[in-house]
Amino acid sequence: MNDISPSEVAAMQERILQLENTEQELRGELQRYKQRFESCDLCDRKEAGEYFFESSLDLACIAGFDGYFKRINAVWGITLGYTLAEMTAKPFIEFVHPDDREATLSAAAQLAEGNTVVSFENRYRCKDGSYRWLLWNATSSTANQLIYATARDISDRKQAETELKQVNQNLRMYLKAALESITDPLFIKDLNGRYVLTNSACGKVLGKTVEEMMGQDDYSLFSLEFARHIEAIDRKVIASGQTFRAEEEIVLDGETRTYLTTKDVCRSSQGDIIGLVGIARDISDRKQAEEALQNSETQLRKKAQQLELTLHELRETQVQLIQSEKMSGLGQMVAGIAHEINNPVNFIHGNLGHVAESCQDLLELIRLYQESFPQTPPEIQECIEDTDLDFVSDDLPQMLDSMRMGTDRIREIVLALRNFSRLDEAGMKEVDLHEGIESTLTVINSRLQGAYRQVGAAIAVRKLYGTLPPIQCYPAKLNQVWLNLLTNAIDALELGTGIDLHNALIPIITIQTAQLDSQWLQVKIQDNGMGIPAKVRDKIFDPFFTTKTVGKGTGLGLSVCYQIVQQHGGQIEVSSRPGKGSMFAIALPIKQPQFST
Repeated sequence: MNDISPSEVAAMQERILQLENTEQELRGELQRYKQRFESCDLCDRKEAGEYFFESSLDLACIAGFDGYFKRINAVWGITLGYTLAEMTAKPFIEFVHPDDREATLSAAAQLAEGNTVVSFENRYRCKDGSYRWLLWNATSSTANQLIYATARDISDRKQAETELKQVNQNLRMYLKAALESITDPLFIKDLNGRYVLTNSACGKVLGKTVEEMMGQDDYSLFSLEFARHIEAIDRKVIASGQTFRAEEEIVLDGETRTYLTTKDVCRSSQGDIIGLVGIARDISDRKQAEEALQNSETQLRKKAQQLELTLHELRETQVQLIQSEKMSGLGQMVAGIAHEINNPVNFIHGNLGHVAESCQDLLELIRLYQESFPQTPPEIQECIEDTDLDFVSDDLPQMLDSMRMGTDRIREIVLALRNFSRLDEAGMKEVDLHEGIESTLTVINSRLQGAYRQVGAAIAVRKLYGTLPPIQCYPAKLNQVWLNLLTNAIDALELGTGIDLHNALIPIITIQTAQLDSQWLQVKIQDNGMGIPAKVRDKIFDPFFTTKTVGKGTGLGLSVCYQIVQQHGGQIEVSSRPGKGSMFAIALPIKQPQFST
């Protein structure tokens, strides 16, 4: 039964209508024959009656009040398969389906009481045991104790009606299942504003069952003011025939919820407006998330402004600080910046996944609507073309991926800043030396990339990393060493390049690491700058000695490096000649005697 197509259903309905029209025509024809028969003289009546009886396409019969057939035409044998003798040998009630016998006997009783015409339906048993539906039109003659009747075989119509009824039941079940599968409140109203169809989600919002909502209007479900508001919108939609979409706040049980409501008109097959359909989505949580995001963005902008002010103040203060104070302040600042940036970035990064899922849900819902309702109204099709839905569906996930990549990059930078500052690791730790060098390069990346202002190109960094075991050290202090040495190399390269180390006239810093033996490792930092004059090279580790101009340095950078390396039991050496660049070699022990786990 479920395989019947809509076209077959329509054909059934058309056939039933044809049969009903034919039935009416036959009744009229029977009446006309009866009138003509009564107007004829006795001989003519007999001849006309015989002709009508035998030529009738329906089952014609004469039965007595005693319950037996007296005469039947040939159509009985064609329809039911019995002979005349078989049909007249038994009371006609024995041929009737047991469930229809009571109604048949009631009709016969009415005819026996003198009712002229009785119309009814029943089922007659065929000779093969099956049953056929018959539509009866009968009259009686009390004087002759006879019933005159014709019956039309309506089995095909009854079968079509049964199948159509089953199809309609299935369609109602499908419609109900479809409505209940929609989690958003959905409703349909007639032109008087009464609810004629809704789903459980709609009833749940209002605290009512679907049955309780049927036939009700908004005045019986909402406050007077809000009901008037809804009624005004409904009238506008019906009058204009255009889609309405807006956010509405509904107060239920003292709680205010925000719904995105979409309404449109319902039209008949002739195109007449017969009602209104609407769907509402609860977007309260989304609105709250948007407000929270806006607040977060506002706070982030304020923090960015504060950070900008702090950086400006720091630049003014740096010229007055000695190297140790500058490094301490820089470490604290970097850790603070990393912490302040990390929170909002994590918030944005965490919400990007939820935003992506919500967008995919909306796009999937749109796709399902397009598949379920391929014949979209012109207004919706026009909106789809105006918004370029296909482009939005493809481009939106790519935008979210780009945003996620951006937040991933910020988080990597924040992690590098935190690793560089190491304020939470003031004690001796066992760390990966390469991690500290990489964090330092991240901190000074802007200076490496901005060197083109002085030398016409960014400073390249060449890494020749060996395989190093974890080293026991003070991570934050060693990071100061890498920062000072790399900063000095950048300062030297900004003054110009001396030698071409790699067949390219570009500024290059080379970082080389290696394990010397089981107890020692070495880090070399080399540049291809102008080199250090001999008279300066012997003083570079002295406190307060500097060749830089005022505001460029305090003369404590290399002195602090020397002290930190000495504190770790290591050695630092410099080799440089004018025009040949400079190289600092730092040797560090892998294990520290004072280290305890």
